[in-house]
This record gives sequence, structure tokens and C-alpha cells, in this order.
Amino acid sequence: MTSKKLQNRLASWGCLAGMLGVLLLSGCTDEWAESGTQGLNVSGAGQIVLVPDEARNVTVATKATAAWEETKIYNVWVIEFDVNGNTVACNQILNTNIEAATNGSSIIALTKNAETTEAYFIANTIASFSKESTKAAVQAEALANNTKSENGFAYSQGGTNYIPMFGIWKGAATDKISEVEMYRTLAKVSFEVKADLPQGQAFALQSLQVRQVPNTLQYYRDPGEAAPGETGGVAAYPALSESNVFDYEINEFKTEDIVGTWDAQWMTSSAQDAQTDNTWATVLGDGTSSVKQLWYLPESAQGVTTSTTAENQKEPDGQNVSPYSTYVEIKGFYKIDALVNSVTYRVYLGENNSNNFNILRNTHYTVIATVKGQNEIDVRVNEIEPENYLDYTDNGRPWFVMGDGIENASGAGITSVTCPDGWRVPTRKDLMMAWAYKLQPENGSLQPFLWTNETWSGGRWSVAMSNGTVQFMASADGSQTYFVRCVKDW
Repeated sequence: MTSKKLQNRLASWGCLAGMLGVLLLSGCTDEWAESGTQGLNVSGAGQIVLVPDEARNVTVATKATAAWEETKIYNVWVIEFDVNGNTVACNQILNTNIEAATNGSSIIALTKNAETTEAYFIANTIASFSKESTKAAVQAEALANNTKSENGFAYSQGGTNYIPMFGIWKGAATDKISEVEMYRTLAKVSFEVKADLPQGQAFALQSLQVRQVPNTLQYYRDPGEAAPGETGGVAAYPALSESNVFDYEINEFKTEDIVGTWDAQWMTSSAQDAQTDNTWATVLGDGTSSVKQLWYLPESAQGVTTSTTAENQKEPDGQNVSPYSTYVEIKGFYKIDALVNSVTYRVYLGENNSNNFNILRNTHYTVIATVKGQNEIDVRVNEIEPENYLDYTDNGRPWFVMGDGIENASGAGITSVTCPDGWRVPTRKDLMMAWAYKLQPENGSLQPFLWTNETWSGGRWSVAMSNGTVQFMASADGSQTYFVRCVKDW
């Protein structure tokens, strides 16, 4: 066998920039320069230079975790095949035989088999191969994420997560292996949440979470294949179902007590529960502050749907695109004047903001989601639920809303019925309408009797919320105390 010099280029993150609402196909937020031959002096066996290569960046802060190493090679398998696809050599090079070079490059020594016309390079893996491994078996080899965590996709050593990589070389048996591009098998997602809101409104970010992540990572992928949904593209991969996806750990942002910050009276008992910290969040509302998060994800190329064009309507159609496609879930509180809603926004990841659901390996996606109003965000709005008030209708268009809490919880007498600024004591009509719609607060049943703002001859009217009947309490019964549930005109 003849010694050969192999120079390997590690593909650096490709740069596809796509702010939500704008798709930029040039300009990289994380430019990794492509490195050429290092000009290293080598002797003996042929030596392979593993160099970071340009990847694609898709622009569409790092949490505490193990450090991620995006360029280094800790170990690498080299599996060689002849012209008939038979395995003719299989070698693993360990970190003690890998030399670090410039620009994140690594150098390994390898003697190429004289019959080799194709070679696979699989780096940073716990997988094991042998000369008995068939080409089909190597192509099918996948990492099962048994820990159901982001770190489970990495090769972890000494507190560092090394990203699995794959490269392929093809040529004649007499050719030298002069250069091999190595591609990271993961995608990188930089996610940012901002708010640009009307006067008097505020958004508090409570949590971010990546959901429906495939639990396997395949090492082999033909770098030249077209993605699902493209002309000549391959079928969607991997096949997804409820049983083979999982959610990354939720990332909570607890910097401000929004009940105190917003003076949000009547936040529900669940939101005020110190055990859950639901009132703690990061308030975004000045147009400049933002929250950033970074994730590494396995590839999930689920194709393109033809039914979606608007970026705030992006959602899998369940036919061309799997309903188990990966997305980022944004949860928070939205305040308009004194009314607070809990809101959930869903951002499906992909190559654009409207209909592409392909998350491709070795690609850096930068997603900037800007909240512009409670129902206006450049991503899909999935859920809006009243947090400190009750909507007695089923269509979100009430004449008034009722505070979700009992003002004067110890009971109010006939002459001491008041509400905070911006709220008012309800009329008999208000309470009868609320009863007719079977309005019930999240924190328990309505009190049997609620005061109205209507008085007569020193007495006050009340409404029995158990049956909707109106009752008059004369001034002579001034010691009687009922509860007050304040309302706010919509």
C-alpha cells in the first residue's frame, strides 16, 4: 500500500440569513472562513488535515450546559470501499493520534488501501465499525438519543460536547485523497425574542422551549442530494411520529416579578403561586431589549407545504409535512392597560418563514421573533388565555371583562363597594349576563352573591350567581357582607 496525504476540509456553518419577515441569502452572522491546504510537513503514512469548511447560515444566548466544540475532531472512523462497494479497510483514529492545526483543523495519519475508490469519515461518535460492516450498514448507522436531551446528540468528553461529523471522498483507486469536507451532523439555531409594542402595552417572556425534536441522528448523508420539497429532492427524513420525538428542557427567564412590576391585580392563584414562579419573567417592551438562546438540533428535513404563504400562519399541513416537525414555543404574559393574558407563540423552524420545514445539518439558523402586539407577531400565535380577568363569551369579543379574583375578599358592606382605578363595580345586567354565560373563574366558583353598583333608598342590589336572581339588601341590613368582582369595559 502507498502512503497518501489526505487534506480534509471541515465544512463551516453555512450562512443562510433569514430574519422572520425577511429572507437574506447573503451575509453570515457567524462567518467561518474556508481554509485551504495548511502546508504542513508530513512524513511516513499519508496525513489528513481536517479543516473547518463553510457551512450555510440561515438567519431566520447561550444557556448553561456543557461547552460545545464545533470544529475539533476527538476521534474519527475511516471506512474505505472498493469500486463494487465492498469494505476494504476500516480504521479508527483516536484523539492521541490527532494533531491540532490552525483554524480548527486537525491532522490524522492514514495509509489508503490500494483498492479504495470511496471512503467515509465519521468523527466524534460512540459508534463502532469493522471491516465486516457493509456499506449499507454504515449508511444506516444512527445515534439514538436515549437521554432525551440536547447533550445526548454530542460525543461528550471531559465536560466538552464534540459535534458528530461526516465526510465522504470519491475517486479512482490510483488517486490521492487530497481533500475531504467534513459536515457537522447537527444544525445550530440562534433564537432571539424581541418586542416592539404600542404605547401602554408590555410583554413578559416566561419561557422558551424547542419541541418535537427527532430522537435519532444519522451520520451518513450525501452532501450533494437535494432537500425534501426541492426539485429532485429526496423523501422527508427522518420519519416522525409521537413515539420518536421529544422536547428539549424548558428555559425559563425569571428576572422580574410582573405582578409587582405591572401592578397586575387579580393574577390567578396559579400565577401567584410562589412554588411555580409563574409571575417571574423577563419584561420586553422598549424595542431594544431581547432574550437570546442557542440550541443544537439533529437534522429534520420534513419538506415544503403548498398551503402556507403568510409567515404568521406557518404550520405543517399533516400531508406534505409531518405534524411532528420541530418548533420553538414562546410563552409569556401580555398586558394591555390592566388586563393580562397568558400567550403562547409557536415558531416552526426551516429554510424560510412561510412553508419550508427543513432543518438541515451543518446549517446555522438565526431566528428573530418580534412581538408587535398581542395578536400580532411575525410568527404563529397558538394560544391566548385570560390571566387576570374572565371573558364571559366564547368568541373573545365581550362587552366587558370580569376580574379573575375576589376584590375585598373578606366581604364588603353595603356602603363600602369599590374597585381600583380603571375597573368598575358591575351592574345587575353585567352580572346576570355573566351568569347566563356560565362564567366561572379559574380559581374556583363565583361567590354565591356579588354586589352591583346599583343602590336604592340606602340599600344595594346584588345578584345570586348560583341562579342569576336579583336580590335587594336594605340599609337596615348594613352588616351583611357580600363579595365584589370588578369589571372593565372591553
